Amino acid sequence: MIELFQKIKNNKKLYATRIYLTALGIYMFTLVIAESAYVTRHEAGKLGLILKAIQLLATALCCVRLLIAPPCFRRESESMGSKIDIKRMIILGLGFLAFLFCAYNSGYMQSLLVPFFLLGAVDLDSKPIVKTAIAVEGGILALLLILSQLGLTEDYVFENAGRIRHALGTNWCTVPIISFYFIMLGYIYIRAERFKWYEAVVLELMNLYLFYMTRTRMTFVVATAFLAFFAIQSLWKEPWKIFSKLKWFWVSCPFILAGISLVAIVAYRPESEIWVKINKLFSNRFVLSQSALSDYKITLFGQDITWNGHYILSPTSSAEHPYNYVDCSYLQYLLSYGVVFLIIILALYSWGIYKCIKANNYWGVFVLLLVLVHSMTEPHLMNIKVNPLLLAAMAIPCANARNGV
Repeated sequence: MIELFQKIKNNKKLYATRIYLTALGIYMFTLVIAESAYVTRHEAGKLGLILKAIQLLATALCCVRLLIAPPCFRRESESMGSKIDIKRMIILGLGFLAFLFCAYNSGYMQSLLVPFFLLGAVDLDSKPIVKTAIAVEGGILALLLILSQLGLTEDYVFENAGRIRHALGTNWCTVPIISFYFIMLGYIYIRAERFKWYEAVVLELMNLYLFYMTRTRMTFVVATAFLAFFAIQSLWKEPWKIFSKLKWFWVSCPFILAGISLVAIVAYRPESEIWVKINKLFSNRFVLSQSALSDYKITLFGQDITWNGHYILSPTSSAEHPYNYVDCSYLQYLLSYGVVFLIIILALYSWGIYKCIKANNYWGVFVLLLVLVHSMTEPHLMNIKVNPLLLAAMAIPCANARNGV
């Protein structure tokens, strides 16, 4: 036992990484499998309790990682330093407590576990974290897709005005393609300068198939656009030379995109024909967002709001549960979690982008930017079960990537 503790002491980063990746893999498994049609229909019983218990155990394991190598210590070597960084300890501590307080006020207890995994990612390498997360997410998504097409698990089909949409083993038809969106971003984050145009072609073919089955237009269009962008970038010898001149603009983008989203929602006018057409293009998102702004106050530390969306147990609206779901991450987090929480999340993305710029990794910069762009119309800015890239923002980005800057 003494020898084991000595090994851990001498190799803090190695053991902290192994424990964290194990905890993250278990946690991701419970989150992603909960999105399956089968678990959704049985989560009110023992199965739901078992998954929640496993999530708590995974979080406890993450706490062990934090005890082995607390992020309040200055990182001085591969073994992780032993000097306390007071400034860092105060910033991380206050952010952690504020996150917990806002999450508790929101009434969404699942989000209380997220800050432990965010804090656990600090000072660890980002690539293994992203690899673990997308391997679990991608593996389960592929398994559900195959089983649903073989008739071995439910493939829920939703039809609206002749638009036939398959859930492919998940609990709603948007889940497969949105999950794949983040899997693609994670894959590009890992591949970085080694990413080739033909990989983009293969990913686009899979994207096309998921669009054909789910008819989820917005995510498909954004995914196609970013695959074309990264494919073109992969052909140049100096792909990021021009973009690297706008360093502070990229760092400020989380706040800029949040501001654009919120201003656009406030600016929406139902009497304007142009705005009505834009709202129709965005599937009534502006009307629902303005309605939420009029129904709920903006608070500093959040409030308990019940968002009624569509999924297999509630595929249509009812008088008892009228549809009021806000898809814009920035507005949903502002209303549910409060101003302080939204600022913390945006600051974490800015920090992640800043670290990628310092590491000369513009592949990482644009992957994080595409998470932020997607979050203007989808509520996954902090949704780890779909979007594990916030963990990458907290971790150490790949340094010295050959970006041709």
